[in-house]
Amino acid sequence: MATGGAAATGGSSAAGGCDFTRATCQTQSAVCSSVQTWEQTACTGLLACLETNFTCITAADPLCSTKGSFGNPECTDLYSISAASQVIIANYVSCACAL
Repeated sequence: MATGGAAATGGSSAAGGCDFTRATCQTQSAVCSSVQTWEQTACTGLLACLETNFTCITAADPLCSTKGSFGNPECTDLYSISAASQVIIANYVSCACAL
């Protein structure tokens, strides 16, 4: 069981039930390849941040968009991702965390 949320390294489940390499979900590279080209770096950064900060992930807010200080996103890469792409990424996180 990974304690830091780095499930992607060994493929084991992260604490809290998130497994970012869950076989039934898309891969992270496939998810980030499906967003706009200019969003792909931010997508990768966002997913890395969410793995580290997985305790903020909830069904109502899988991208931790209000979990940072002053109600801001926990992961600032979220600012660089369009609403349409946020839906794609949120669906992946919901799958990875079995929400």
